Amino acid sequence: MNRTHTILAVLTALSLASCGTQAPTPGAAQPTVEAQALLERVQASPDPEVALAALSPEAREQLRPLLTIARWEQDKVPAPLTPQAVGCQSFTRPTNGVNALGKVILRLYHRLNTCSNGRYFTSASKEQWFEVYTIGWRFVGYTDSSKSGGVGWNYFRSVTQAHFVLGIGGWDVQNFYPRLDDTVYP
Repeated sequence: MNRTHTILAVLTALSLASCGTQAPTPGAAQPTVEAQALLERVQASPDPEVALAALSPEAREQLRPLLTIARWEQDKVPAPLTPQAVGCQSFTRPTNGVNALGKVILRLYHRLNTCSNGRYFTSASKEQWFEVYTIGWRFVGYTDSSKSGGVGWNYFRSVTQAHFVLGIGGWDVQNFYPRLDDTVYP
């Protein structure tokens, strides 16, 4: 490995470490140092989406392990407090689409907001939102956004499922459908 590749590898490792990455996915195609440098150049361009689309098929294939989701992870959050007694609380849980290096590509959030008299919910609502951190990915929409129970009930269940697509060079190359199903009790 020459000096330039060594410097790029160290810089990439440091930038990935600062993103809270995890161990690479076993068996997943591992990106090369050249692919990581290419992605950095694309992301630094004035219009990264146009730069990504303009790459040769071979160059886009090099970027695949960096851009595609290798696994789905739900953040570890404490279970909602039960019993709640009288009062209000919020419960938020994100889920992540992660690439082969363990870097979060996108994140879907699901929040349940409730107030209770100690026996039943007097207020119940949900929020859902997303964040996309990697070029090429777009949010298509929610495929499920249902809820049951809530006000006047002793449980509140909410489901949210979103649809994301990775598009490269005019082609959709990966679909991702993260789903969160949460229930809280007063």
